[in-house]
Amino acid sequence: MPLAAALDLDLPTANSANNPASLGQRYSTQIQQGFNAHLQVIADTPKMADLLTGHASVGYMNTGAYTTAAKTRFNPSDLMTFGASLDLSMERWIHHVSLSAEAVGNTGLSHSKSNSTMNGSDLGTVIEVGPAVRYQVGALRAYTGFLADVGKATYRAYNYRVNFGVSMLWGGAQ
Repeated sequence: MPLAAALDLDLPTANSANNPASLGQRYSTQIQQGFNAHLQVIADTPKMADLLTGHASVGYMNTGAYTTAAKTRFNPSDLMTFGASLDLSMERWIHHVSLSAEAVGNTGLSHSKSNSTMNGSDLGTVIEVGPAVRYQVGALRAYTGFLADVGKATYRAYNYRVNFGVSMLWGGAQ
């Protein structure tokens, strides 16, 4: 079974001044979103019918602190992440490319902090879904995607976000 270690980087897309929907407890009234780093382990299934591959992942995300409109320094909870996707190989038509349907989620590991005060009522699970494109040559894989938040607004970190990253596979067939 092929495995991958991946590092994702999230662009700061959740500025509430530019986003009309409620951003919930974790990201309300912000003026600057912190930069998020996400380390994860991914397991791939063998390719089925030379077209489909399944993925499952588990990871840890360190969320960056940011300043709110009230000049408070806000540090969101770090997150335990999980996900699954189904890839459709485009190899017959476009070499090294696959299209993917993604479902990812996260849950807070601790309460967030405003300045040095710990907040309550901000732990919960969020689910995001969306399409992605992967480009793989040998053991190296790059990907980008668009995710829309379908979780409860209370715990919503984003309404939508662009996700991108690179990974290197080891073990199993590539």
